[in-house]
Amino acid sequence: MKLKLFIIAFIATMLSFFQTIKAQEVPKRNAIFVEVYGTGLFHSVNYDMRFDQISNGLGTRIGIGYTAIDGVRVFTLPIAFNYLIGKKRNFLELGVGGTGIFLNQGNIGSPASGLDISSSTAIVHGMLGYRRVSASGFLLRAGITPLFNGSEFIPFVPQASLGFAF
Repeated sequence: MKLKLFIIAFIATMLSFFQTIKAQEVPKRNAIFVEVYGTGLFHSVNYDMRFDQISNGLGTRIGIGYTAIDGVRVFTLPIAFNYLIGKKRNFLELGVGGTGIFLNQGNIGSPASGLDISSSTAIVHGMLGYRRVSASGFLLRAGITPLFNGSEFIPFVPQASLGFAF
């Protein structure tokens, strides 16, 4: 009788223990998302990660963007440090970084001339936004991105992102 009670108590304890482990969420420290406007200027694909084993705190991101406007190809490379304040699924995102901008327009004039015009520059940007990560990993970001290029300051560039956190 005592052995049966011990076995039942042991099984109940183990089931409770495994349910507790199962209920604990693994922090979603990494994310991949598509951003419209913001640090990539037009649109960009980005990878974001936290430095610690938690879903908030200090992290970094890097992305790549491309668009073509009137024959000019524009490549962007946004890089930033960011800090997430919040718990579980809702975060305030603060950040600062820079974006490399690479312009290229080929074959100016006649196609036989082969004249290429290219240039590059960089801008400094900030980030102030809201980040929502669902339990399934769906990521939603929205906010403003102030831009500064050395001579001009644009305080309110909107940004929105959709992606997946893991």
